[in-house]
Amino acid sequence: MSPLTLGGQPPDPEKNATRHMSVSRAAEDQTRAPILPLDLAAIKAAEDEKVIATLLASLALRGYAAQQLADKSWLLGQWGLSTRPLPDLEAVRDFARRVGALK
Repeated sequence: MSPLTLGGQPPDPEKNATRHMSVSRAAEDQTRAPILPLDLAAIKAAEDEKVIATLLASLALRGYAAQQLADKSWLLGQWGLSTRPLPDLEAVRDFARRVGALK
């Protein structure tokens, strides 16, 4: 009994060998890809975004919502009832520590 493919036809060994060669060539091409210069500013920006997202998520778990305003200050609110303005991200971080959202 021979193995069948989804179409009910027996597998073609030549096609399998060709498919294997194309996968090997693709792997070779990836190892020969040129090394691109790192965009350190983009990496730093992505890290900053992650830190801010983590901070906002930890505040949200405590019931606080934070939004950055156009002047780069922040507005914090809890359950939509009370809001407090904070001058910068460091003040938001300090507030998060005070309410137990950060260690």
